[in-house]
Amino acid sequence: MAVDESYLEAVDRFLADPDKLLDGLQPFWKHEKGRGEFQLAWPIRETRSGAIRSQMRFRVPENDRIYPSISLLLRGQRVCRVDRTRPHVCKPNPLYAQKLGLPHEVCGLHAHDWQDNRPHIAERATRDGHWEMPARRPVGDAS
Repeated sequence: MAVDESYLEAVDRFLADPDKLLDGLQPFWKHEKGRGEFQLAWPIRETRSGAIRSQMRFRVPENDRIYPSISLLLRGQRVCRVDRTRPHVCKPNPLYAQKLGLPHEVCGLHAHDWQDNRPHIAERATRDGHWEMPARRPVGDAS
């Protein structure tokens, strides 16, 4: 399913609005045996409207528990993610990331930021519905 510009603009508005709270008590961790990880999804309530359209999703690999991933999802689509990975684990950035001043390869702790990936999503998801955030930004000192 293709995504139109109004959806991307809704993400922009959501991220710009500070009026949100994690909703309710902390949920329970679920063991996703098939994926080899533990997951927790915590709903986010928009305080003005009372709507819950988003969530923080935490993922922890069962065999490497000190390297979690935290994502923000809006209407089921990931809009940003932070991955703590081992310092020697390196992943390539797409070519367009260099235009943003990002390195060609990122090792260790990194973020998949909305602003870095929005143009890619706008071009790709509006054409064929494929939503991905391949650009990675290093985050501080991973030690």
